[in-house]
Amino acid sequence: MDKEFPGHRLMGEEGSFENVKDLSGTVWILDPIDGTVNFVHQESYFAISAGVFHNGEPVIGIVYDVMHDELFSSLKGEGAVLNNRRLSSLSKNSLNEALISFNTGWLLKDRRLERIVKRSRGTRSYGAAALEIAYVAAGRLDAYISFNLAPWDIAGGYALLQEVGGKATNYDGNALNFLEKDTLIAANPWVYDEIIEVLNTNTN
Repeated sequence: MDKEFPGHRLMGEEGSFENVKDLSGTVWILDPIDGTVNFVHQESYFAISAGVFHNGEPVIGIVYDVMHDELFSSLKGEGAVLNNRRLSSLSKNSLNEALISFNTGWLLKDRRLERIVKRSRGTRSYGAAALEIAYVAAGRLDAYISFNLAPWDIAGGYALLQEVGGKATNYDGNALNFLEKDTLIAANPWVYDEIIEVLNTNTN
């Protein structure tokens, strides 16, 4: 990598993240297998994910679903594509028509998620963050929520989402920093706003 892209840095799960303390310059954030449990147990729903960031902003996003041969990719300012088909900007939707993805175990961490389940059309869980964010970008899902993700789990999908008008923050609504593990809400922008409203509504 140093020969082809001098000055670029690599962040990944296998130790290279320890040397990346900021996102200045160009940083590649790579996960060679996102959805390892799926890879081992199901041999499906796992992906290669890469996000290339420059001075903290996503420039390139790649999520490749190996078993289904689906390549989601994006270039800043040029939109996102699935294989050779351009992905449309996300259209207006409401929570009661939305399909939400999250691990049902997260209900034990925050019972407010029950409100989201009751208001939504339905829930799913695929067990691969990169794919689930890519599915939001492609309109297959309307939101994905997680409480424990590393930068390499989300960088590629985040870049895709930016190119179709999606929103992604941590669970508290704060910007992601891509330097440490964090929570995540990645969603259609209208559905995102409703999720935040529902979570913050005091029902007492």
